[in-house]
Amino acid sequence: MSGHEHPTAPLTEAIERIGRRAASADAEAAFSEETLADLGASGLLHAMVPPEAGGLGFTDGQFCAAAVSLGAACLSTAYVWVMHCQQADLVFRHGSPVVRKAARKVIDDGQLLCSVTTERQGADTLYPGIATANTSLAAGRSPGSWLLQRDAPVVSAARHAGAFLVTAAGADSNTVTMAWVPASATLDGVAGMRKCSPLNGMRATENRSLVLEAEGDEDLLIGGALGFSGVAKARWSRLAHLGWAASWVGAAAHVIEQATGGPARKRFARRRAVGSMPRASLARAVWELESVTGALLRHQQELSGETTGIRVNEHVTVRSNLLKVGASETCFRVVDSVVADIGAPALAPGSDIERHWRDLRMTALVTRNDALLVGTGNLLSLRAYQMRTLVEDLWAS
Repeated sequence: MSGHEHPTAPLTEAIERIGRRAASADAEAAFSEETLADLGASGLLHAMVPPEAGGLGFTDGQFCAAAVSLGAACLSTAYVWVMHCQQADLVFRHGSPVVRKAARKVIDDGQLLCSVTTERQGADTLYPGIATANTSLAAGRSPGSWLLQRDAPVVSAARHAGAFLVTAAGADSNTVTMAWVPASATLDGVAGMRKCSPLNGMRATENRSLVLEAEGDEDLLIGGALGFSGVAKARWSRLAHLGWAASWVGAAAHVIEQATGGPARKRFARRRAVGSMPRASLARAVWELESVTGALLRHQQELSGETTGIRVNEHVTVRSNLLKVGASETCFRVVDSVVADIGAPALAPGSDIERHWRDLRMTALVTRNDALLVGTGNLLSLRAYQMRTLVEDLWAS
């Protein structure tokens, strides 16, 4: 695989196949082997792997474009893929040579990098699962090694993971670290996996509850001099918000396309419940979606501009958090308005609109919006809100 070519045709064909099986994957609540194979063969698993490591080296803009297309096809797949890319981006920017080599093998073998950050959450947590990590690294059995035990209630697509990146408290209780844990690494056979009850939305993420017990050394801890918390605030969490928001935009845009040009068009066009209200609500829905797209593009440009990977601009953090909240709420509201205008036929089991409607309802719970808003409000209360960067950008353009 070469990072010097942009294989749009294989990507497009793979995403189309994933879309064709999305309804059955949703019905079966399974992240299928075929979908994973499509992600691997198309190069999408290598999207955020740099070219010198055998990857495609996607820019943040290309990452968003792929997320939009995957979100339109299957939001469950998009969610899992974004999280895999988030871990790959972290590993190849901040992992040791040992971890980077291991990650490349996992990805080359067509397996996922899965994140384990599920924790007890506080209402005022800015980074749920990071700042409130309740699992600590203990001293290992050899000098300089560590032991980790984790009981994680929800890990998406865990059955397909080649490795887990697991958050834990460091030796200093005020720091958080992330450990590289191969899927095969267990002590005394303690580790295990159980299938969770399917959710109403994003069912095809095939969540599993996971028990891990592993041992490693400092080479398997990720974060460098700043530690994982610094890296997470600078880019890691922002990249997830960016990719998720892009996938939600893709799903909502697909629903509008279905309503205006797909099988639902005639039903949508006939409805005149209150004068021309359906057409007015359509225009309003498109405006809301365009507004989210504008915020998405702005954040993508901001994130790409922070080339060091360690600088933490808290005004950008605020916009990242608000993008996640605003995109999740707005994209669902857009789809819900289309459903209301089309009527009951929009929610026919197995339809794309019905599936996206359920999937988007879940997005407010992916890093809970209420906790994220409280934490963002805390940041805003400490610093004056600034419009300066927007004005500077407009003058520069």
